[in-house]
Amino acid sequence: MADQGAQIAGEVLAAIRLELNQRIIPALSDPDALHSAKMAEDILSHLSGWILFGRDISDEVVADFREMADGTATTQFIDDYLLPSGPLGTFREPLQDAIEAGNTGLLKPAAATERKMFAAEARAIDRAADEAETRLEASERVVGPALATAFLEAVLGPGHRVAAVSRAPGGYSKDTLFFAGIAPDGSELPLVIRRDLPFGPGETTVVDEFHLIEGLADAGFPVARPLALDPSGILGKPAMISERVAGRSGTAEWASDPSLRDRISATLGEVTAQLHGIDPSDFGLAEAGQDPRAVVRDYVLEWQERWRRNRLHPSPALAAGFAWLLANIPDRIDHVSIVHGDIGFHNTMVADGDLIALLDWEFAHLGDATEDLSYCRPFIEEIGGWDVFMEAYRGAGGPEYREQNARYFNVWRSVRNATSCATAWRGFASGRYPALKMVHQGIPLYRRFVREVVAALELVA
Repeated sequence: MADQGAQIAGEVLAAIRLELNQRIIPALSDPDALHSAKMAEDILSHLSGWILFGRDISDEVVADFREMADGTATTQFIDDYLLPSGPLGTFREPLQDAIEAGNTGLLKPAAATERKMFAAEARAIDRAADEAETRLEASERVVGPALATAFLEAVLGPGHRVAAVSRAPGGYSKDTLFFAGIAPDGSELPLVIRRDLPFGPGETTVVDEFHLIEGLADAGFPVARPLALDPSGILGKPAMISERVAGRSGTAEWASDPSLRDRISATLGEVTAQLHGIDPSDFGLAEAGQDPRAVVRDYVLEWQERWRRNRLHPSPALAAGFAWLLANIPDRIDHVSIVHGDIGFHNTMVADGDLIALLDWEFAHLGDATEDLSYCRPFIEEIGGWDVFMEAYRGAGGPEYREQNARYFNVWRSVRNATSCATAWRGFASGRYPALKMVHQGIPLYRRFVREVVAALELVA
């Protein structure tokens, strides 16, 4: 068995191989791309098997090689499976030399032992693949039409059924599933299901999200109206059902049209102002008279505790980020607002030039409205709509935008995102949720956000 570092590396490769095999290869139609993907999958199968169970391969055949080498081996070599193989490499090299020197008595036993070694290797490769699939299945329940139908009947009532289930890409904080539902009267019932992850990087739950969105919908705020909540976990984890609203997220379909860009940017500004104008006490989220600076400080402390609890390696940069944030709470925050925490066009639904809904509320919390403005500004500036957004935001009564506060939340944004990624990596490394998207957060995205923390601190320190 591999040491801990090699163990995790092997499991990462096995997770990539599983994702290729289950999701990517079945969706490829281009023959050349399919061939490349299958080559990659085959290579990853071998690498993960060698790294995770290389010692097992060696142990099965080393006695045979030792006997044939007759104690003449003195040097270690790098073996076929790319690792310092210890005794296996030690005995195979001199055996090869003896055969080349003319020892014909070794021909058949050497060939038989090589065959035995490759059979052990094949078993190790299969074992690595099987264990990767078993780990993932043990943490995440696969939802097909039968389970989806049972879920709908339990939550919405008898007679509901589901014809097909699909899954949205990404899903770093929550799973998003699309149900082609059918109501008891036979009519189509397109639904969206948001499900907690087995180990969520934000450690949030749809239970809290549901009640907030329900209140927002009742207040006329543009959200996908929630229909029901299952806190018991019929789908493996707590889940909520919402109406599936029309439209698409992102900017690809309209950003190049100046009139549509300005229209949608302005609407987002108005919607953001509407959110920040809601009194959190009306939703039972805050008490009148709360100190806004204390609310911000408490939220930073909550995330600092999460980072300390979940980190698997030290980060002086993140330690500095949290220290700076706690020492530099903005002096002026007029009132406590409901903060979405992830406003951007990736979390909007737009149909026919109209913004239909603001989605994905897992990072919603109480704080300074400027946090949302700081967060969404890069997305809006990228398409050239920031001035239009802010004009609409002010016109709809949004709180004052303060550059000092925005600089503070520029640091906060990257610290929070890096902490989420560090938590995701713990979820993978601990086996709580061995999914590829947790690796993606834990390795490349984590490093990207820590670099952003460093850059942000250099601007304010």
